Amino acid sequence: MESQTTLFTLLWRGVKKRCPRCGKGQLYQNWYRLHKNCPKCHYLFFYDPIDILSFMYMSTALLTGLFILVMFTLTPANLVLGRVLLGFLALLTIVGSLPRRKGIAIAIEYWSRLHLEDSHE
Repeated sequence: MESQTTLFTLLWRGVKKRCPRCGKGQLYQNWYRLHKNCPKCHYLFFYDPIDILSFMYMSTALLTGLFILVMFTLTPANLVLGRVLLGFLALLTIVGSLPRRKGIAIAIEYWSRLHLEDSHE
């Protein structure tokens, strides 16, 4: 039953900050602090923290790269104001999207575990 859940559904659960397995339990105790297990189905969220940290690093690098690209391609009328505004927007985007990006990382890690376990049987 679990392995028939689509990747899109799992990713959407991650975006909504819900458990990838059941879709009902919340990932977070508050804005930033994760539960260790799902409050509903008791799924362990941090099976291998390195996978999640790798995704977080890569997604932060991608967002940073996008802002650097914008910085080099657009020239604002007031350069100082443009840089301050872009820096503020970058910080807001990176920090503000952190819980959802971590939810997506947990969903991807869950999906990969399902498929790796299925391939070894």
